[in-house]
Amino acid sequence: MSIQQDITKDSSNVNLIYLIAFFIGLIAILLVIARLEARNLPYIYNDRTAFFVLAGIGFIGCTMVMGKALEKYGFSDPLVFISSVLGVIITILFVMFLFKINIPFITNDYEAFLALGLLITSKIFLANFQKLVDILGIFY
Repeated sequence: MSIQQDITKDSSNVNLIYLIAFFIGLIAILLVIARLEARNLPYIYNDRTAFFVLAGIGFIGCTMVMGKALEKYGFSDPLVFISSVLGVIITILFVMFLFKINIPFITNDYEAFLALGLLITSKIFLANFQKLVDILGIFY
């Protein structure tokens, strides 16, 4: 039994959204790589600023894709569920960082940026893997 819903009426719109989200994810990955190499980017001079920029990029990308993914696959899809859990963890990390609440395993801005970068990168790979699975028709 397939849990995938047929949305043939807006398939070009969905593909465009995934394409835009892919490029947003690529920008996020490039930002993480640039900060790992300690490069200063325009208007991003420290790890705290980079954290907020990366969080904004992540929230924009997630907002674009998750609604369509939930509509197409449903919440019972394992990849959507894992992505949702990662999104909750990212939101908790963002709120704790915003209000400077101590997190036991994160001691400075750089470590918070790395944690966020790892979570967002994981979410980007999950979203693109889901699209690849959808195109190839492996599981559905």
